[in-house]
Amino acid sequence: MNTKHAPKYLIVPAAGKSTRYPGVAPKFLLSHPSGPTMLEMSISGLKNLKKAGYTKVFVISTAANLRDVNTSLIERGIEARTGIPCIVHQLEKETESIIETLTAFLSSLPTDAEIVVKDCDNFVSMDMLVFDKAPFSLAYASLSDFPEVSAPNKSYVQLGEGNVVINFVEKRVISELFSVGMVKFSRISDFLSGADLLQTSSRELYLSDLVRALMYQGLDFFAIQTTGYKDWGTLTDWVAEKNDYKVVVVDANYLFEESVPMAVTNDYDQTARVVDNRLAEMVSYQKRKNVQYVILGSFGEESCKWVASVLDAKGLENYTLVPMLYDTSRLLLGNRS
Repeated sequence: MNTKHAPKYLIVPAAGKSTRYPGVAPKFLLSHPSGPTMLEMSISGLKNLKKAGYTKVFVISTAANLRDVNTSLIERGIEARTGIPCIVHQLEKETESIIETLTAFLSSLPTDAEIVVKDCDNFVSMDMLVFDKAPFSLAYASLSDFPEVSAPNKSYVQLGEGNVVINFVEKRVISELFSVGMVKFSRISDFLSGADLLQTSSRELYLSDLVRALMYQGLDFFAIQTTGYKDWGTLTDWVAEKNDYKVVVVDANYLFEESVPMAVTNDYDQTARVVDNRLAEMVSYQKRKNVQYVILGSFGEESCKWVASVLDAKGLENYTLVPMLYDTSRLLLGNRS
């Protein structure tokens, strides 16, 4: 491999069979409540990717997972989010482990790039300028900070002086510090040499196995703590994530005094007062939950600006105004709650 001016890549393996998502495949293309796919959301917490020098995002999947999928849409979505070109690489054969998936892809690259490997089914908040300081690093979180995490499903690290990793094991709780599935390697050749050390193993291999093999060869991995984490490893986790988002439909009459004219041809009287305690409750609820408000009214379009200024001044943030409605009863169809 050519090491001169080696680039830096973010690698997202997405070749799994989604066994913990029965009846759903591929899971990484499920829509998040906020709009993007799980795949896009999984890297949305990585800040300063471009500033840290990353030049490409590679998503590694299989022909089976990508059947009838327009991969150019995936590439455009990730590039729009990161500002970095994305390439979806399709493996013709299914693989048995993340190590096999990555080895099959990385061994085909002509350049000995610096890489960060990141899981596709979780959210990690990380400043990549910080994560990039060490040649080998991994991201971790604490069970005490994220008590909702299913402890038996994680891999765990023990740290020594200077946050150097001294042990890294799979699905065995040896400390309260767990890996969040993001590891940096200074060179692809280092990853591949670690994979070679594991060739004789007959069991499913994890990143923890490869990192531990490289540690035995004398390489130091530094642990960097994430500031935010969400686990979507199981369908139950994903349903919980979706249920954490709410759309609340509010009639404008609930917020403004009833004396306000409501005819379609009239505008709100801009001297009308808000029912402060009701709006305050909505603002408070929004601070605690991922809530989008849809506010329905028969006010004219011009009055939208005034209504929005009132709501903004009171601290309401994520809302949509729907004007010019009949002043009558309203029926909601297709509610999925």
